[in-house]
Amino acid sequence: MLFAIRKLESVIDGNRKGEDQYKALTELKFPSKNNIRILISDKDSYNFITSDKIAWFESEDKCIFIVTNEGKKAMTTFATINEIEELLPQEYFFRVSRSHLVNISAIKAVKKSFNYKLTVIVEAGNAKENISVSVAKKKEFLSWFGHGKL
Repeated sequence: MLFAIRKLESVIDGNRKGEDQYKALTELKFPSKNNIRILISDKDSYNFITSDKIAWFESEDKCIFIVTNEGKKAMTTFATINEIEELLPQEYFFRVSRSHLVNISAIKAVKKSFNYKLTVIVEAGNAKENISVSVAKKKEFLSWFGHGKL
């Protein structure tokens, strides 16, 4: 597979008319074993979204929502954050509070807060949220954040 990609890259490189194709090729992501499908619900249908397209999960009024990397919000079919947490790869997602599970790629800043807490600032598209990390989770979060994959 890698040989085929490199061959295609060299053909496209030799033909500068294909700059858009080259850009698309270099940004291409192949599904990994850590990428899971999440069922989401809208007004009249169900759809799947892969976990690499999810910035964070949030629990609100006994419903679990996702916020996509584009900042769009959708309801999942999960009953609890615990269910989702068990499925997601721990190197990419962390449970920062009872109501939030965040993707490391959505974290834009981590700030020290009052009473030795942390505030995690997550962004996706036009969506932005400040989420408090409790003192009890602070050490675990900093360890995960410092060793997570980007």
